Parts: sequence; structure tokens; C-alpha cells
Amino acid sequence: MRLSYLRALAPLLVLGAIACGGSTEQKASASGGAPGRGGAGGQASGGMLPTSGGAGGNQGGRNDSGGSAGAPDTRPPRPAWEPPIPLGSVGWHGSSEPFCPPQQGGQVAFGVWADAAAVHAVFGTFCDSFSQGVCNGPQGSSLWRNEGTGWQVELDFGASETVGLSGFPGGPVLVGVALEGKPGIYRVEQGKLKLSHALDGLSGLQLFGAGPEHAYAQYDSEVLEYRDGSWSSLGKLPAQILSISGGDQLALAVGTNQSIYLKTGGAAFKPLPDVPAGDYTASWAFDENDIWVGNGVGQLLHYDGTAWRVVETGSRDTTGSGIVAMWGDADTVYFMTFTEFGRATAAGAELLFSRSPSAKPSDPYFSPQSLWGKSKTEVFLTISDAAFADYACGAAFIVWFDGREFHQF
Repeated sequence: MRLSYLRALAPLLVLGAIACGGSTEQKASASGGAPGRGGAGGQASGGMLPTSGGAGGNQGGRNDSGGSAGAPDTRPPRPAWEPPIPLGSVGWHGSSEPFCPPQQGGQVAFGVWADAAAVHAVFGTFCDSFSQGVCNGPQGSSLWRNEGTGWQVELDFGASETVGLSGFPGGPVLVGVALEGKPGIYRVEQGKLKLSHALDGLSGLQLFGAGPEHAYAQYDSEVLEYRDGSWSSLGKLPAQILSISGGDQLALAVGTNQSIYLKTGGAAFKPLPDVPAGDYTASWAFDENDIWVGNGVGQLLHYDGTAWRVVETGSRDTTGSGIVAMWGDADTVYFMTFTEFGRATAAGAELLFSRSPSAKPSDPYFSPQSLWGKSKTEVFLTISDAAFADYACGAAFIVWFDGREFHQF
């Protein structure tokens, strides 16, 4: 089984299985579908989501701000959340109601991406015999948007398999979706999905928006680039690639067996020298002389253009996945494992929170899922807390970090 699949699957083993299907060009819909069941690679129909309205009215299974959430949500109201995070006041700008998706079942997607205009989240569930929690309501995937005034459903994917969320900063959102057997990279434009680049599947896909009309994608060992209105291949690298990041004239690809490749300008990818042994699972490149990578044992490494320096994070993660996501701004990089969240500068690293290392997978599962930011004092995290799976809004939580404390929103 491929490392990238294991890495992505780790926090979801107790939360569900994957379903796929859908339509090739889809508007957000308020109509409801009959809840169904389909195996991995098959199709499961599910209830549709509202086209508009904040999430805060969803406690009773319908959104009082507008639209239908499908089958009534009979789960009791969610109690107070007391995670191992120093929580401050609730809200973000004028958005005061916490994220509250109506889908029930095992979680199969929960990602966040942001630019200057809005914060976006993709969330999805699937019900089958392995799902935990209540599965008497709608299931499926949806894209949400928050401009600082509340969470709105931007697009409903139905029961389609959905992985990967990014976007062109200042432009359309990008998602990896399989619709009617047509997996690919899709642009979200005016409430519709438009196929941007077809793929053979979604496993191993990661997206990285670098500019208003510039993006990278990593698909197994191949790196793709969107520039001048279309996608093109930058080539297949010798190793399995697990993370892609970069900028206008810079692309960084990292992967298994001390594989770290750098591309600058119009040159081809070149392996960086003297990389310490390990599997590299996350990355962030400020420039070719300021590169950060995370490995499978929870360490950060910094490259200054000449030499590598190991930065110990103090990680006690026991999932075996190591550092799975990074995001950076100015002199700071943020990082997460599936049980921890921290930040690092040239002076060193610190953990900002950590799930108890003695917790077992069978315990109520608290797990960071994805990471992105606007600045080093406005960083967003999606978190799953399975202790709340049987309550309205389910196990899905979104927080933001202001540099000192976290806020649920």
C-alpha cells in the first residue's frame, strides 16, 4: 500500500470509507436525494445541501437562513467543545456561528484553503457498515465559503469522491473531484464545476495555488503546472512525490527515500544535494535559499541553499504519519501532524497543541486534518473530534490561530 495513501488514511480509519460519483457540471442544489450506499469506487446517492445560508441554523437539521439540509437531523445539539487547545472568543471577523455541516457518517474529506477574499472548506461523509456515529441523515461532499460574514454552501458535490482543495489566489477555487467516472482537477466558477484537467484517478493528488492564474499539482510521481491558461506536465520524478509547493519561478517536490527536487525558472527539476535520510511528507519553499520540509518521524529540516539543518519539533505523534501539512508566511512556518500543531522559525520550533500520546485510536479521536493561512497571525485548521459524531454538526470543527490563541468559527 502506498505511503501517501496510508498518510492520508490515518485519521480516517475510525471515521469511514470513500464513495464516488456525481455529475460533470454541477450547480449548488437545494433538492434532496435518497440516502444510499455504495462501496469504494462505486456510487452512493445522498441528500443535497442548501444553496445559501449560514451554518448556524443547522442544529435542527435545516438551515433557517435558507435552503434544505436534506433529511431532518434528529441528533441532539452539540455540547460545549473543550479541546486540548487554548480557545479564545468564538468567531472570525463578522462570522460568529461555528461551522456546522449537516452530513452524517464517516468523514472522508475535510480541507481548508484561503486567500484574501475568503476562507474555503471542503467537507464530506459517507455511510456504510464501518461508519461511526449516526447515519440517518444526508451524506456526501460540499464546498463552503466564508468571507467573514458566515459559512455559506458554495457548491454541493453530492456523493462524489472529493480530495484536494486549493485555488488560484485572487481567482477560482480548485478541487480534485471524480464526477460520473471522470476524475480530474476542476475549477469552481459561478456555482459550477468546470473540468480543468482530466486524471486517471484521484489517489495521490495534491494541489497548490501559486498565483491568480498559476498552480501546481502533484499526482503520484508526476508534477503538473497551470500557466498561460492550461495544464502541462513538468515531468515524472524518480521517486513517489508526497508534497508540492512553490511560487512564481520556484517549484519544490518532496517524497520518499530522501527525495527532494527543486525547479527554478525554466530549468528542469534537480535533486537537492546531501539530503538527510528519510521520507519527506510536507514542504514549504519561501525561495531557493529558504526551504522547509517535514519528514515521517515528525522533524523539520531547513535548507539555506548550502546545507541542511534538522529542527526538532518535540513531536510525540503516534500515528506513524509524521508531519503531513505545512504553511508559511514571512519568517514563520506552521506544521501539523495528525495529533499536533506547531510553528517554527530560524530560532527553533514549538508545539502549540498536542493530543495526549497515551490516547488510543479507539478513544474519541481528536485530529487536525488540514492547514492553510492568510498571514502568520491568521492561520486556519480543520479538526475532527469524533466524541461529537452523534451530535448536530458532527465531528467537524474549524479554528483559526491569531498568533497567541485559537478561535472556533
